[in-house]
Amino acid sequence: MNHRERELFRVAWRIQQALQTVEVQQPIPVLPEISWADALKWRRLWQISRQHGWSMAAVECREELRCSLQVLVGQAQTAIQQLQDQDTETRDVPIRDVYEELLALQSEFDNTVWDIPQQTLCVMTEPIELDDVHFGPFKIVLHWGCLDSQKPYEVIAQEPYRAASDDEVTHPHVHAGSLCEGDGKTPIRKALRQGRLCDFFLLVRQILQTYNASSAFVRIAEWDGKSCMDCGDSCQRETSHCDNCNGHLCSECGVSCAACDGLLCNECRGACHGCHDTYCGECVSNCAGCSHSFCQECLTDGECDECRKAADDSAEDGLAAKAAYETADATVHSVGLGQTLVPT
Repeated sequence: MNHRERELFRVAWRIQQALQTVEVQQPIPVLPEISWADALKWRRLWQISRQHGWSMAAVECREELRCSLQVLVGQAQTAIQQLQDQDTETRDVPIRDVYEELLALQSEFDNTVWDIPQQTLCVMTEPIELDDVHFGPFKIVLHWGCLDSQKPYEVIAQEPYRAASDDEVTHPHVHAGSLCEGDGKTPIRKALRQGRLCDFFLLVRQILQTYNASSAFVRIAEWDGKSCMDCGDSCQRETSHCDNCNGHLCSECGVSCAACDGLLCNECRGACHGCHDTYCGECVSNCAGCSHSFCQECLTDGECDECRKAADDSAEDGLAAKAAYETADATVHSVGLGQTLVPT
């Protein structure tokens, strides 16, 4: 046995000792007592309904009994699975198995490093690329001295490409060296408790190579910044903002207000009903006549040109009607001037 093999055997022995000292808190399976009581209740009600000839009630009770039994069976199967999982987690791990795991680990990863005083075992992944975004390689560090902790390992970016919104996020599923395990949580725990070191590192690497937008600390679409309010594309780290709602805008989107030059997104900008130029809400007013929005240049005394013209036309028509009425009234009075009413 050469020096490296002896060193590897020492590491295997240390890890095997750490595995033996881990106290696995095994939860006691919950028995389906409530579901069983529920099934007994509906069975009793079904019998009563049949004895009294309540056919409709009997059908309903029988259906409720069937549903209760299905729930009962499902909960019983869950309890059985929990017992089986405990059987696999508590087995002793021979030192030969741990040694072979370390050999397999070296064949899977080009760079496997251990530090006995620090009680760490490290591997290096290849550069990670997700949706054409390069995140660089990651170092997975297992601390075998604290295997009984909730997460006895960390994931460290070697060429960190950090999210613009959070410097602690170096991967969509890594925040401050902590991996969001998702569905891999249980398999990772089992692999560690059973001493399957190679499987543990492979599982962590697989999660790093997989992207799930729904569970990401920062989505890839927003890695370099927030999504543009208008087009939805990712903005660059130095981005513009809508002066009204403060929403992010890419360099291709956003229109300036013709009056104050404020930058506006699609939701916040409007147009003058008269000149059709773009304005923000602060630089337009409603016409007192038609209530449409107009810029200050298109309003006179609070009214637009059309409303003022309509008011002027209405006033002229009123004056003309008044003049015509007065003329007709004067004619009637002149015709009757100097005449005396003669009784019949």
